[in-house]
Amino acid sequence: MPRAPIPDYKKRQGTVRDAEVMLSIEKANGVFDPATGRYATITHYGCETRERAEEVQRELYRCKWHLNKKLNPKIGISCKIVKQKDGTYNVDFFAVNLDHARAYVPKTYGSDKSKWAY
Repeated sequence: MPRAPIPDYKKRQGTVRDAEVMLSIEKANGVFDPATGRYATITHYGCETRERAEEVQRELYRCKWHLNKKLNPKIGISCKIVKQKDGTYNVDFFAVNLDHARAYVPKTYGSDKSKWAY
């Protein structure tokens, strides 16, 4: 029996930025910084408005979700929107090794989850 098409809520939306996320890992040669868990920082240049920069940020987060279905170890994404002197916006982002991040939080804040920063 043939399968139904993918439901709308599972379809990829907007621009797929998998290559940009993977570039962060590739520039670090697949090795994260042992102190921070970060891979290399990548900059997406030239967003005309803050709204466009925020959309790029959402696209990066969506790609992380889809990539984590295939990647091992899993990654997280950290983004920062930076306004430039010419009025445009850049999005600085990097991938983070989630195994490192999950180990860092209890080591730093203790095992009592009510005292964690988030």
